[in-house]
Amino acid sequence: MKNRSLLLAILIFVSLTIPITGMQKIAHAQETQNEFVILYDEAHGQYFKYSNMSIAFSWANETFQKQFNSIIRVIPINDTFNRTNLQFGDLLFITNPGIYANGTPYQFESNEIQAIKDFIAVGKSIVALGNPFSIDANVSGHIGPLQRLVRSVYFGPFDLLASGLEVNESTIIVDDWNNDGNNTHVLTNSSYYQEHPIFQEPFEIGRAIVYAQAVAISREAERFEEYQEFLIGKTPNTAYVIRPDYTIIEMYKQPAWLVAREKDSTRYVVGGSTIMFSNLVDTFSNQTWVERADHKQIFANMLAWLLHLTPQEKKEEFLQFSFIELTLIELVSGIVISAFILTIVFLQTQRLRILGRKIGGGPVSPKPAIPKQKQTSKKEKAPDISKPKSKSKKKQKRARK
Repeated sequence: MKNRSLLLAILIFVSLTIPITGMQKIAHAQETQNEFVILYDEAHGQYFKYSNMSIAFSWANETFQKQFNSIIRVIPINDTFNRTNLQFGDLLFITNPGIYANGTPYQFESNEIQAIKDFIAVGKSIVALGNPFSIDANVSGHIGPLQRLVRSVYFGPFDLLASGLEVNESTIIVDDWNNDGNNTHVLTNSSYYQEHPIFQEPFEIGRAIVYAQAVAISREAERFEEYQEFLIGKTPNTAYVIRPDYTIIEMYKQPAWLVAREKDSTRYVVGGSTIMFSNLVDTFSNQTWVERADHKQIFANMLAWLLHLTPQEKKEEFLQFSFIELTLIELVSGIVISAFILTIVFLQTQRLRILGRKIGGGPVSPKPAIPKQKQTSKKEKAPDISKPKSKSKKKQKRARK
């Protein structure tokens, strides 16, 4: 009986731990997150440091946790690029360089260019964001070094358009009709965007207020039309590009402000604006730029694409349950399994009891006793009733007479 009781206790314990174990597995699965490391360049005199972009990165991180069960870790780089400080990153984030105290612009040295080439050779991604011309030289930056970088590391035949008068001066896209009251703040919507994950996943982008320099396909590019598909963000037909002296650059219709391209598993983005995703307050609207229109959604989408999280594969739809629903399902399943095991144990115990009573002579209802026949000894022979007894010889003689 002791062994049976011990077995029963073990079975009950195991059955009750089934839902608990299931809940622990679900909780553990939800806690497991992917981490992506973004290397943010602050080594080339950039005005737009990570601190100026914190709202965009913070919001993107929240999005990654909800949408992709992933987190972003941003590491500013304050030294020139080399294989060591780039090797642990997944994405290199570069904005246009500033100038030294003597007025000369920072440059990307040849060894830095080689380190970037090694970085992207293994399928990692890179983004380069310029800025529009501004009377504030810090905002405008110096586009020449970034222009050379874009051409050097296989982005493709794309140019962050310089003014044509001075290689370090940016251009700016202007629209006298589609704007928010300032003709350098160009209003755009989904009709001006290519079908691309940056404008579709995880957020469907509706509007952007483009405050940017133009990004174009280089005039020297062969098969010019082949590269049109990579100009994913364009502006209205009424938009045009101007130099700092306010002269118009005639050749570009519907100027582009965003380029995205994938080549050999490396993803590239060239953008004409850092300020659109920054913490800087637009004095015209009294809002931070990143919180205007759908800018923070574009930024999150851009990072998701660069980190190969989009486009997401379309999967067959299955029933999806929340954590609480899954927990309840596990709990009910555990109770049902427990009840099933207990029923089997109860029936088996009853069977063993009945067998025990039969074997041990317990109070089982007796069957009617069958009387034993008296055994005869060897000396006393039982009479043979099968044959009639023979008469004696005297009686036989009398009968004859």
